[in-house]
Amino acid sequence: MDAVTEKANNLLIVDDTPANLRLLSTMLGGKGYKVRSVMNGQMAIKAAQAKPPDLVLLDINMPQMNGYEVCTHLKEDERTRDIPVIFLSALDDVLDKIKAFTVGGVDYITKPFHLEEVLIRVQNHIALKEAKNEIARKSEVLEAFSNNLKALHRLDTTEYQDFTAQFADYLATGCKILGFPTGVISKIEGDIYTIKAARSPWDFLQQDREFALEDTFCIATVKSKSTLAYDNISQIPELAEHPGYKNYTLQSYLGTPIWVNGKIYGTLNFSSQEIRVQKFEVQEKEIIELMAQSLGKAIAADQIENQRREAVKALQIEQQKSETLLLNILPQKIAKRLKQAPESIAEQFDEATILFADIVGFTQLSTLVKPLELVSFLNQIFSAFDKLALELGVEKIKTVGDAYMLAGGLPVVREDHVEAIADAALEMLETIQDFHLSLTEFEGKHDRQFEIRIGIHLGSVVAGVLGTSKFSYDLWGDTVNVASRMESTGEPGKIQVTEIVYEKLKDRYLLEKRGLVEIKGKGEMVTYWLLGKNVTHNQ
Repeated sequence: MDAVTEKANNLLIVDDTPANLRLLSTMLGGKGYKVRSVMNGQMAIKAAQAKPPDLVLLDINMPQMNGYEVCTHLKEDERTRDIPVIFLSALDDVLDKIKAFTVGGVDYITKPFHLEEVLIRVQNHIALKEAKNEIARKSEVLEAFSNNLKALHRLDTTEYQDFTAQFADYLATGCKILGFPTGVISKIEGDIYTIKAARSPWDFLQQDREFALEDTFCIATVKSKSTLAYDNISQIPELAEHPGYKNYTLQSYLGTPIWVNGKIYGTLNFSSQEIRVQKFEVQEKEIIELMAQSLGKAIAADQIENQRREAVKALQIEQQKSETLLLNILPQKIAKRLKQAPESIAEQFDEATILFADIVGFTQLSTLVKPLELVSFLNQIFSAFDKLALELGVEKIKTVGDAYMLAGGLPVVREDHVEAIADAALEMLETIQDFHLSLTEFEGKHDRQFEIRIGIHLGSVVAGVLGTSKFSYDLWGDTVNVASRMESTGEPGKIQVTEIVYEKLKDRYLLEKRGLVEIKGKGEMVTYWLLGKNVTHNQ
């Protein structure tokens, strides 16, 4: 059969029989391989160390040093240990083959051999080696991407004194992550390109310096409204006459728009006078896009003064493993069970504590505030609640609209689940004080403070996951209904609990009796307000 190789792989043939060397060299060389041949083991080791081949075809019976010994030496040397070795031998005994594989061989061909068989096996093992190398390379890329995301997360969560410090940090981090000496944040107004910040060994790139937009590579980024990457500008005919190449000999470029309020504010770009050896990875484009998005949000926040100073946290990470995604949706214990047996899960818990919280006046707010702005604030509040739940070891069950649901004592049973939920409720009341909106109503502009109602009940519940797609961990039972009624019949800024919760908490927490409350489906129930911890008892 005919074989065509995309590149000339380097083969080393070791055999003390000249006729075999000539035959194999002629056959494999004719198929596009670069072939070196040696007649003894010592020469084979030296040749492999001097210029490691992609594969070795190795005879066994040779004077002075046999093939087993040669293979052993190759596998002991870091320079040659990963080279696949195919044994060629007239020995056909099973023990000979076992020994060949034991010393590190990947295949065994018995003499007299068929040329087509040799060719196919060589092709297969080179393909396997290349696949292994590609997997290792992609693993390194993913590991680097993961580390880079941590760096981006640091950028996104750092509070800066001003934009000068923030821009400098972004550019320094971007240059390090992406491997460029130069980074620029620009502002574009009409046809004018103004440098807002620069990190570069070139003196001409100074803050506030202006250029004609058409004289920069960023004009293509702006026109396409997308990320552009050039790894070797000299090989792109339409850019050969570009001022960026002619005047500054820029050879590589990565740039993306900075969007602010739906319009291009400017660009974030990195460049070098060196040609990139490796083409840009998708992850590198994602990194600069994430950085630009974060910058855009920070700039927008500064322009309207009352919005957030920090950029929104980096968008969802691509190429995450399914296990990580599942753990973000379901409790760890449930996710593990689903992986082992992908079927519905239902589990009875004799005692668990359920909390419901609801944003007061959310429906009214939705008529006064832009939907995206309101959802953004709601996301900040629920993210803060998520952090509390994680710190206190209670389970977030779900959010429905502006309602937030927590549970303690499941899916992992814990003795102090009532206290944990009580602590969470008190922390939620304190956290909500940090959130307010600037509103304009008929009586004028004012700040609206967010408030929540919280209700808590404990008892028996059934918890689990139903269906086979879009998994959701949920709870069922009368306990859930009563906890929901505790929230809906409560008051803004207060935590209403049932009598059974009161009995569990009364020795360590401050509670106040509210009295009888009409509860739908239950009639009148005695309820209490949870006010705080009993400091005297805790001391």
